[in-house]
Amino acid sequence: MGSGVGAKALADNMWAGHANIETINRDIDTLSSRIQTKNDSIKTLQNSLSTATSNATSYSNQITSLNQQIDQLKIEKQNAITDRDNAIADKQNSVASKQSEIDAKISEINAKITEINNLNTTISSKNQELSTHKQHTTTKFLKLIN
Repeated sequence: MGSGVGAKALADNMWAGHANIETINRDIDTLSSRIQTKNDSIKTLQNSLSTATSNATSYSNQITSLNQQIDQLKIEKQNAITDRDNAIADKQNSVASKQSEIDAKISEINAKITEINNLNTTISSKNQELSTHKQHTTTKFLKLIN
């Protein structure tokens, strides 16, 4: 009997050890499953990161391209403004030149008007002298006839 109890204890210990092994195996399976889930999550996150990095690079390239286009448009607009400013300056110079010509003609006309006024004054004075001379002559003639 002693040996039966020892065999039973040995069998119980083995059975308990087997139960422990099954528990350990279940725990290992659970951990393996969790590790696999985490690995899948990591792969998904890595793919998302790779996509985000690719998108960021693409957006950065688009921004660079748009900035270059903006810079080119700024240059074109500045050149157009400069061209317009130069055209305005040319027109202003032309107007100033024409104004100088007009002012010179006005000065000539004013000089001629002054000359005409002086001549009119002279004519008026001469007419007055003539009228006075006529009156004297008429008066002398009438005195002579009478």
